[in-house]
Amino acid sequence: MEEQTTKLDDLIQKAIFGKYTEYFHAEDNLERGLTSRYTPKINAVQKQLKLVAKWKNYDIAKKEIFIAENRNDLTCLQELNETRMTHLKNETLKVVDQCSQKNKKKILLEYYTEFAKDVLHFEGIYRTNYPMGKNRPNFFAIINKATYFTNVSKSFAALIKNMNDQFFLEQEGDLRRIVQGFVDEYEKDSVSELFQSSLLANKTDLVMLVMQKIESMSSFVLDNLPNIFRLSIEIKDCSAIVLIQQHWEVNHDKDMESHLTSALQSKLDKKKEKMKIKKEKKNNKVLLAVNSFIIDLFENPRFKLYEFKGEEELDLIHKDKPFHHLFVWAVLVNWREMAMIFWEQETDLTCSALFASAVLKELSEKAHFSKHMHLSQSLKENSRHFENLACNVMTQLYSDDRENALTTLVTEVGRYKSTPLEIAVSQKLEKFMAHTACQAKLNSIWNGDIEEYTPFWRITYMTFVVIFAIFVLTDLYPLSENPPSILEYLTWVWTLSIAIDEVRQIYQTNKGSFSKNLKYWANDVWNIFDIIMYLLFLLSVLLRCLLNSDQFYFARMSYAVTLSMFILRSMHFFFIQRFIGPKVVMIGRMLGDLGFFIALYALFLISFGIMYQAILFPNSTSSPWQLIKDVVYLPYWQLYGELNLEQIEGDKPTNCTSNRQLYTSGTRCPIKNQFNALLPAVYLILTNILLVNIIIAMFSRTFDTVQDNSEMIYKFHMYALVHEYYDRPMFPIPIVIHVWRLIVFYRDHKRTPKKYGSAFVQDVQAAEIERLHVVEKKAFKTYQHGPEYARSRYDAKKMMTDERDINKEMESTPTQQNIKDLREEMHQMRDTLIQEIRHLDYRQPVVASVYQRR
Repeated sequence: MEEQTTKLDDLIQKAIFGKYTEYFHAEDNLERGLTSRYTPKINAVQKQLKLVAKWKNYDIAKKEIFIAENRNDLTCLQELNETRMTHLKNETLKVVDQCSQKNKKKILLEYYTEFAKDVLHFEGIYRTNYPMGKNRPNFFAIINKATYFTNVSKSFAALIKNMNDQFFLEQEGDLRRIVQGFVDEYEKDSVSELFQSSLLANKTDLVMLVMQKIESMSSFVLDNLPNIFRLSIEIKDCSAIVLIQQHWEVNHDKDMESHLTSALQSKLDKKKEKMKIKKEKKNNKVLLAVNSFIIDLFENPRFKLYEFKGEEELDLIHKDKPFHHLFVWAVLVNWREMAMIFWEQETDLTCSALFASAVLKELSEKAHFSKHMHLSQSLKENSRHFENLACNVMTQLYSDDRENALTTLVTEVGRYKSTPLEIAVSQKLEKFMAHTACQAKLNSIWNGDIEEYTPFWRITYMTFVVIFAIFVLTDLYPLSENPPSILEYLTWVWTLSIAIDEVRQIYQTNKGSFSKNLKYWANDVWNIFDIIMYLLFLLSVLLRCLLNSDQFYFARMSYAVTLSMFILRSMHFFFIQRFIGPKVVMIGRMLGDLGFFIALYALFLISFGIMYQAILFPNSTSSPWQLIKDVVYLPYWQLYGELNLEQIEGDKPTNCTSNRQLYTSGTRCPIKNQFNALLPAVYLILTNILLVNIIIAMFSRTFDTVQDNSEMIYKFHMYALVHEYYDRPMFPIPIVIHVWRLIVFYRDHKRTPKKYGSAFVQDVQAAEIERLHVVEKKAFKTYQHGPEYARSRYDAKKMMTDERDINKEMESTPTQQNIKDLREEMHQMRDTLIQEIRHLDYRQPVVASVYQRR
């Protein structure tokens, strides 16, 4: 900060010096009678006051001073070369005169007059509006560049059309040179070149300044975006996008080569065509890599940025949203300030910020996997920045207009083919999901029919578990003894009904294909648990029907394990409980820690088990399975306190023998050795003291982490529960109805593919979407230009749901309307007070000394 302040001091001093220079120049003009007496003094003081006011914010001051210093240098970037256009007009006149003399066609001069009028259109504009030539603006700031050259082209084409064919052939070289001159002048676009170089150099100040001078941003993006992506890979600071290219090369390199086969070799020169195809391949390869990365990340085949047009040419989707494509590029190269410029030009600010956060989060994980730790940390920080930005905008929007905020969350954004809520859930953006607005929307859905049916779901499920338990405990016999009971048949039908409902959920995921739906569905651990549970149930039924009395033990065991899983599955209901739900998450996290502990403990178990077996019972004659059991058995139970010291020290039990011929079918006596007791001493120190305390510490850390974020974790998992039970029937319905629902859904989905679930994807008309854009943009401006203390309050505020959001959504009442009106009046009073305070700051005394010229 100190270094920035020093730089700013230099900028301020230099700028103020320039203002006083302007003041003294104005004094010279005063002596000549060109200005009012008090004008220079007033202008100098006002400019200084404005500059000092902006000095309070370093970023604003730096930006404004930069623009002021560079504005004059950038005014001629796209100006019309009047001298060149006049010269081309004169060259055309020479050709017309020669043609008129040979063919004596005066009508040609009439067409030339119209042509000259179009070419010199700038002279008439300047002569009429700026007679003295003072403060004359750029011609293209008055007349559209495309319109000017279109008129010139039309009149020149009419002129040539009326020329004699023979004369046209004679003067073809001169005419082509003239046409090329007009084309060069039209294609001369220093603004686009400067803008592209500023983008690639990450010069945000120049980008903001030059961006305003681009005539058609859509045309610029369409023409230059592939090249910008390609050049970005060659820049050292853009290593983030290289991760995407590496991912693409590993998985799609062969497919890409076959996709880009050349079809133009016979038409153009081979060497030139090779260079062109090579460049197009490289551009297309980068864009296809980006497109594939986005589709794989969001697991949504409808979400595309680019598509093939023909076999080689790539076409941009949403050409009318050029800032969207530049925003995506800036995010992928991990330039946060650059991305913020284009994000502010976007619509759907919340969804765009969540998209950026999700992309950067995924790139951070890829960088971490590739050992780019510094890059990974930078990507992670920028991901958090955009997630916080989405939270801040939503906070202001929710504060200003609650209903529009809730509607924004479930309105599908065309560019992303998702809603903000869907992006936050699919990419595990827990902070945004814990936001008050998100929870208010989920509560409004839950407090509908779902909350009313929840007690019935719990009762019916527990009834099913009780029926399952009764027949497993009291009425489970082989088929040779007794047929299946009514309770068992009821359990079969009930389980099949629940399983078919799971299949319905897979089909309604809408990820493009059944395999992709299944992959997305399997991302939830509870769904993996379900599929294992249903497969075990199917195995239990098969064993129950196939095994005889002697082997029926395996069928009973399979049924018992399946029943225990159905009982554990009821923990899913606890997620809705604010205080119990996070504890279920703790159990899941601790199971992950336990897996790590088991993997580490297995090394000690096997190593010491082999030592025990080799020392106590050398040259074993046991079978392989029995040998493995002997290796694991003793050290495993020692972990729980079953030490078996008598056996380790070699004390022979009464029924053992050391005779090889006898202990092959009996109990073998251990070999006694004075060093035997040393093995369990070392083993117990490493396991019972070291490893057990490690797992305790890991459990404690997991508990603290989940407990500290229990509210956020609870709210994040709330969405999955609400979404799962949104369309689940209150009671188990007949299987025929389940199958009919699947058939109807599959048929309708094939006819008109659409997102399932109206409560989570609201059908909003185009006019309403435009209104939401305006409201969201206004909320961002309010947040952006609000007082500093308010902005810090947004950043530090914990987005927790208040009691109002937990209760059922109520209709607006007169009292609530009065409160809303009062809040608006308070906002107006606050803004007025802020303006008064700023006005007082401007009134601080500023001394401007005036020196008399000698």
